[in-house]
Amino acid sequence: MFLTLCLVSALSYALQNTLMVAYFRAMDTLSAVSYRGLALGVSMLPLLLIVPHEAWADAPSCAASIFFASVYALLGNWAAAQSYRHVPVGICSAVCASFTTIGAVVIGPLMFGEPVSGAQGVWIALLVCGIIALGLSRSRAALGAQRSILRGCVFAGAAGVLFACGFALVGAASRASHPFIAGYFWEFTIGLLGVVIAYTRAAMGIVPMSGLPGRDFRQIMRYSFPTLLGTGLYGIAVTMGPVAIATAVLSMTVIFSTVLAYFMYRERLNVLEWGLIAGICFVLIGLNLQK
Repeated sequence: MFLTLCLVSALSYALQNTLMVAYFRAMDTLSAVSYRGLALGVSMLPLLLIVPHEAWADAPSCAASIFFASVYALLGNWAAAQSYRHVPVGICSAVCASFTTIGAVVIGPLMFGEPVSGAQGVWIALLVCGIIALGLSRSRAALGAQRSILRGCVFAGAAGVLFACGFALVGAASRASHPFIAGYFWEFTIGLLGVVIAYTRAAMGIVPMSGLPGRDFRQIMRYSFPTLLGTGLYGIAVTMGPVAIATAVLSMTVIFSTVLAYFMYRERLNVLEWGLIAGICFVLIGLNLQK
């Protein structure tokens, strides 16, 4: 069940990321991230309806963790959106997922006392290598059209570290209160913080908050809706198993994004890419078998 929850969460995040790339590239990145968070504040409301009444008593004690998790995630989303402007989605996703996994492996023992065994470390390293190889293989044709591979990778790496910190704090809040409470207020606070920063920036005469027609906001809400499953199921998963392993499995978003692009945009896969996907699935099974 732990692995299943992590995989469905990864699939949900992959679908959301694939759909949202168009907005990240078409408008001011901070504005896009802010609108996404606000849209999630509406679409994720159903999660709160199934939270047990007694769980709300512990919610205030998690406020600080959720707030700082939102700060990390806001900065991470902004960095990832910047990366999408400079490199293909494959490279950004691979580098970001790899640094998120590495960050989680470091943070897990420090914050939760959940050491990663030597065997698990080997499987996680193989998973990271496979994902990087897949990301690079999916990006060959697009490299010439991008502006800066180095800059894009730096942004993606920074996003990965920030996401690792955010996921760890949300994991702590999910265990202390309820996964749905932590997930909802995490995502919604990201949007609220983004709006505050965007309007503060505009008041200083830097960059104004991008306008968004109602139909586009509804579209972002639809594109972001899979996050309801992604965040909710991740929150449940980290109450059942180690945060480092759950975050490592979330790096499967790269594979799911590749497969979704095949069906949604007819981006064909070659034999090498199918082989890498099969190999990564094998590594994932090995990681799950390690206790």
